[in-house]
Amino acid sequence: MFGGDAEAKDGTADAEARPAASAVALKGAEHLPAVYLRFARARGNNYKKAAEQLESALKWRAEKKPYAIQPSQVQRMMEHHTTAIGGFCNEGRPVVIVRLGAKSPCTTEERVDHLIFLMEEMHRRGYETITWVVDFTLFGGRNKTEKMKTEADDGDERPKETRKQTSHITQTYYPERLGKLLMYNYPWYIGILMTIAHAFIDAGTRKKMFLVGHDLKAMDAHVKKSQLPQCMGGDLPDNGYENFEALGNYDEKRIATLLEKVKQEPCP
Repeated sequence: MFGGDAEAKDGTADAEARPAASAVALKGAEHLPAVYLRFARARGNNYKKAAEQLESALKWRAEKKPYAIQPSQVQRMMEHHTTAIGGFCNEGRPVVIVRLGAKSPCTTEERVDHLIFLMEEMHRRGYETITWVVDFTLFGGRNKTEKMKTEADDGDERPKETRKQTSHITQTYYPERLGKLLMYNYPWYIGILMTIAHAFIDAGTRKKMFLVGHDLKAMDAHVKKSQLPQCMGGDLPDNGYENFEALGNYDEKRIATLLEKVKQEPCP
């Protein structure tokens, strides 16, 4: 979903790849060296593939103008919890929760724009990678409480199209932004699918993917309860704007101080 073709094994191809970038239409690309190296790593240091992918991303940015998406355009998505914002994972990355099966009145376009807004804003604030939590609690026909049934989107086709589009966008236009991918409260068959998928996923991405079990005790090794929203049983409010603003800009000392504090929290 978020990985590249292969894990970069050394830096030799990066130097060779840089001249190829000059042949690409680079207008509008900020911080080009760091951006290009992400594309190169995502393509296994194949400079031709990296240059082609970067060129595709720049054309998309010129057409879509993702940097111009305003908070008002994603307000409804922030108010619903199909994609929720947490605090920081135990490694200091911001946490974004995708709640599969959660009901939302938002259109597919609103959902996709919300994902793009998050990716752009995280980058503007200085966060290079994100910890994603895929929460399966409301997904499918498993045992649900009455409250959970009212929150589920049973029969809604929009999430499927959203996942298709967002998977393409994150993989193609925002490579190497995955810090960790946590599968939470997953149905039994996800474990089997993950085992099969490992054969087709590069080693670098495999190291970032985890099956996390079915309660916050299992999640504690990755994200503390105080850094999760209430919709996941955590302590943070479900207000997406409030949690997003609380992240602030990247500040290594501030985050280190916070992590030192939260690591003292007892396991749920």
